[in-house]
Amino acid sequence: MHELLVAANLMKRGFSVFRALSPSSPGDLAILKDGKLMIVEVTSGTRTYKNTLVWPLHSNGKHDVIAIVEYAGDITYIPELP
Repeated sequence: MHELLVAANLMKRGFSVFRALSPSSPGDLAILKDGKLMIVEVTSGTRTYKNTLVWPLHSNGKHDVIAIVEYAGDITYIPELP
């Protein structure tokens, strides 16, 4: 479900979005805008009592962007997307 939320958010931002079919792909989504292709890893995250965003480590390191979806549906992109 988080992948679909992120995909819809990215399409609203003007990106073309492609979902991975392979379970061993380097990311969950591929996005294209202005001729630049990026790999997006989608994960869930939460806030600490100090309002710091935390999420599980994704050690494959092959993604360009990580999209962190919080329980309420807020999405944070690292690095931030235009």
